[in-house]
This record gives sequence, structure tokens and C-alpha cells, in this order.
Amino acid sequence: MTSAGSAVRPAADAAAYRAVEHIYHSYLTGLILMLASRAGAPRAAEVVFRTFRRQQLARFLPGLKKLGLDQLPHAVACAQYHYLSNQVGGVKVEYVYESDTKAWVRYPPPRWIWSGTAICGIPSEVSRAMLRGWHANNGVVLGNPRLGFVCTGQTVDGQPGLEGYYKEWDHDLAPEERLQFSPGERCPPFRADLAPRLLDDLWPGRACWRCQRHIDAHALALILDINIVDQPQVDDVQPNLRVDHIL
Repeated sequence: MTSAGSAVRPAADAAAYRAVEHIYHSYLTGLILMLASRAGAPRAAEVVFRTFRRQQLARFLPGLKKLGLDQLPHAVACAQYHYLSNQVGGVKVEYVYESDTKAWVRYPPPRWIWSGTAICGIPSEVSRAMLRGWHANNGVVLGNPRLGFVCTGQTVDGQPGLEGYYKEWDHDLAPEERLQFSPGERCPPFRADLAPRLLDDLWPGRACWRCQRHIDAHALALILDINIVDQPQVDDVQPNLRVDHIL
């Protein structure tokens, strides 16, 4: 291949990966919107909860090790995990260290999963279901019953981003305490120069492109499995078939 051809190929590959990722992402968002509008918020929230819980159980601990975070204090490791893993997936996230027992993570708008105007159709309980499925269960998976997540704001509730912090308390948390809400608090300002960084030799551009596609494909496969196998039909037609037709 000529040098000119070599230069063109990465750009073409990047465009192809972005196109496939966009299709998977649109399908995923469309299916959740269809569930919320046709089956109701409780059904959509249950499906989102199961999807994110399955992802968390499958990916969280291996991801901590791959990102080199498994030796950090648990609250810090969790917040850095969301920051770095979303960077790999091309999603904007902010991270703020406060102490070894408290670290913030913020998902500024526009939210990746509820891109564009789609966020207007997402009920609050569906957004909370994502936090219940993943963030609230990190302490359980880590074997740390004192670790929980405090949500201080949700974009779907009209607040300037989904944000909150992991905190390690001085006592064990009851199951209902693993996810708490404190809307009066605000995330400190994000400083990129103080945030952790991905190692370029471990995460080159091509690897990140593949990860973006794989993340969307995995989430879509899970939500389709949950919707088809675990949940009843709505009006005798599976919502994923309606999304197929719309797309």
C-alpha cells in the first residue's frame, strides 16, 4: 500500500467504526424510548436496571484491572473507572478527587445514551435505574459494604448534568442506602490537568474505535435479550420490532 493509501485507511476505518457505533447507539436509545412511551416508565426502568446490572457484573472488575485501578482506594477507583472507561468509549465524563473515601463523577450534557432531544423522553426513574444497576452495586462487587453512591443531580430532572460521588462510610450500608440522593450538593469544578489519563500505548485510536462499537453492541445485545426473553410483549408486538421499522 502506498503512503497515501496508508494515510487514508485509518480515516476510513474511523468513519466506518463511527457509523456502526451510531447505528447500535440509535437502536439502543430508540428501544428505551419505545419502552418508556409504549410500556410505561416502570417497565423501561426495570429493563434499564437489568441491562446495566448485567454489564456491571461482567465488565467492572476486569475493567478495573485493565485500566490499572484495582489497587486504588475503592471510592477513587470507582470514579476513575467511569472517567477512563467512558473516555475509551468516546463519552465525555468529568472526575474530581476529594479524598481517598470520596470522589466525584459527572456526566455533562449532552448525555451519551440519551443523545440530542431523546433525553426529553426519558423519565427520572429510568435514569435512576441506570445508577441502581451499576453505581449502587460497585461496593457489593468489591466486597466493600461501606461503599455507596450519592447522586446530586440528573439531567432528566432539569439539573445541569448527571453527577454524584462515591463515598466510603464508616459503617456498613443497608441495600437501600447504596444509592442515595442529595440534590443540594454540587460537583466541584473539573480540572483536566489533575485527572487521570489513558496510556496511549495501551489505548491507541484504533483500539478506542473498536471499544466504542463493542460497548454499544454489548449493551444492545443485553437489552434485547432482557426485553425478548425476560419481559412480556406489549400489545402483542415486541418493542424492538417497532424500533427496527422506525430505523
